Amino acid sequence: MNKLNMKMKISYGFGDLGCCLMNYMISYYLSFYCTVFLKIPLAFVGVMLVLVQVWDAVNDIFIGNLIDITRTRDGKARPWIKWFMVPCCVTGALIFACPPDWSVYAKCAWVFVSYFAFVLFYTTVNLPYGSMLSLMTQDSAQRSSLSTFRYIGAYVGILVVSCGALPLVKLIGGDDSRAEGYKMVMILFSAVALILFFFLYRNCEEIDSGDNFTSNASEVKAEKAKLSDFGRNLSDLFKNKAWLLVFIIGVFYWTRYPFYGTSMTYYYRFYLGIDETASSIMYTIGTITGLVLIPFVPKMVEKWDYKKTLTVSCVISGVAMLGGFLSGQNVMLAVICFTIEYTAESVVCPVTLCMIADALEYGELKTGKKLAGLGYAANSFCTKAGPALGGFLTSMLFVVGKLDTNADIGGAQPSSALMVLRMAMWVIPAVLSFIMIIFIQKYPLNKAEYEKVVKQLEVKHEGQ
Repeated sequence: MNKLNMKMKISYGFGDLGCCLMNYMISYYLSFYCTVFLKIPLAFVGVMLVLVQVWDAVNDIFIGNLIDITRTRDGKARPWIKWFMVPCCVTGALIFACPPDWSVYAKCAWVFVSYFAFVLFYTTVNLPYGSMLSLMTQDSAQRSSLSTFRYIGAYVGILVVSCGALPLVKLIGGDDSRAEGYKMVMILFSAVALILFFFLYRNCEEIDSGDNFTSNASEVKAEKAKLSDFGRNLSDLFKNKAWLLVFIIGVFYWTRYPFYGTSMTYYYRFYLGIDETASSIMYTIGTITGLVLIPFVPKMVEKWDYKKTLTVSCVISGVAMLGGFLSGQNVMLAVICFTIEYTAESVVCPVTLCMIADALEYGELKTGKKLAGLGYAANSFCTKAGPALGGFLTSMLFVVGKLDTNADIGGAQPSSALMVLRMAMWVIPAVLSFIMIIFIQKYPLNKAEYEKVVKQLEVKHEGQ
């Protein structure tokens, strides 16, 4: 099995660093930017989030199938990054570039169309990037190391957004032109992301990518015919018990995220009565501690295996979130609880990413098809469908609770609005963490079982 050098690992980490600079800027602040500074109604933002994210989730499946039939000298997934990194970064910058003095209808149209385009191009970069994990190496330990570098990159990106975005917005826009601040910060993040994607494409290679290139016309025709196997491939994927359980765990994980992710700025401004820029402190501390923990994830998995590692993570996350609810308006206690929760949940993404790669090998043994593109596409689906559902429910909670987004900082709010802010920020994520534990216990592959799968695949490949 091939050994990955340090340049490849660091460059692979650049991919998630670039993705997170744009994606978390949108995830954390788009709703707040639209409702508070563009004066777009909360109900429209909620509907927009669910429609765009559902579209995003659906196009994942289509793009994933196209990746599986792609054959170029660069490989299957890697060339997609070269083709679409520029459109991805340009459309990302446009989302926050809406002129604030336009009519409400025009502003709604601008944000919706630019966001709609961005999620398509984001899929054409992020999905191939994820698929490359199983195409760069078959070694489980190497995958774990590669996954760790990926999530170090992710957490650095999250740290930059959580620590730097709002202070930069305030620095550039002041108190009177925050919309301009959001625009300039997003342009900066998108430009940096483009540079990082270039290094990802340049330095990361797939295994025997040249051998995968199909130049014979009959072979090209055969590869295109695989499009007709889409339904059969999807059926085979969902018959893979190991993969299906990781998919379900991912749905719950990504559904819980928007509750506190979207609520944070509203929680600070309207419940704690503090300028939302201060929320960067809570995110920053949690991200730093999570970043410190991530390099130890491979050792945790080696010692405890996947199930125990994830179970401990979810228990700590859930308990910490309930502690945050009980903290009331004690800011220090809330920050401590969120730091514990965010540190614990940092384990989930790198572990489940390795579980997906192992589950796809398991599926190849059972069906003869690895389905890397479709497998990661369907997983990416849950990272889009989950936030779509969670973001929509959060916005609707705010509508039902009669949250007044036009109120001043710490201004009067109905008691129902204050309660839904606390529920969305703390209680609902805690409940979803506990539900995840049920499905984690059913995952069938431990280290010994996976080694058996790899050995059987090697024998099968040698026979072929």
